[in-house]
Amino acid sequence: KGEFKQAIDHYLKALELDPTNYVVMNNISGAYLRLRLFNDALNYANKALGIKANYAPCIINAGIAHVSQGNLAEGEVFLAKAVALDPSNRVALFNLAVLCEKQGSYDRAFENYYKLSQMRDVDGCLGAARILERQGRDSESARFYREILTIDTATPSARQFANQKLTQLSR
Repeated sequence: KGEFKQAIDHYLKALELDPTNYVVMNNISGAYLRLRLFNDALNYANKALGIKANYAPCIINAGIAHVSQGNLAEGEVFLAKAVALDPSNRVALFNLAVLCEKQGSYDRAFENYYKLSQMRDVDGCLGAARILERQGRDSESARFYREILTIDTATPSARQFANQKLTQLSR
């Protein structure tokens, strides 16, 4: 429902009953991320990682918190670790791809978007197509836009966007 403050209150009560529950700590971290309270998010992520160092969802939250605070290199370390631990984690792959793209590391961004596209992920296809277009590889990018049209879970707006891009690229 988007009631993150209320969720945090409930999670904190749960944490009183089970003070070493890293899943609850991670959920608190995630709620703080949604509230854009990045220091608090990182604090709870670090607490959880102190209990279970290789818990991928928490590593992702820590990475997102670092990136959101402008600590891009540190965030990249966390996101890359999450992908290494769980190579099919869509959230980790997507966040790492976006970060690489923002940093101008287009080959690394494409690599992560491509992995997502192989899982029939619309955002992966969009990212891969965007990178290829930026590199002037229009016919290759069109392949990813066509792929979106075959994905059952693609939203109508994603399909419309893919169709528009295909029309532009065919000119």
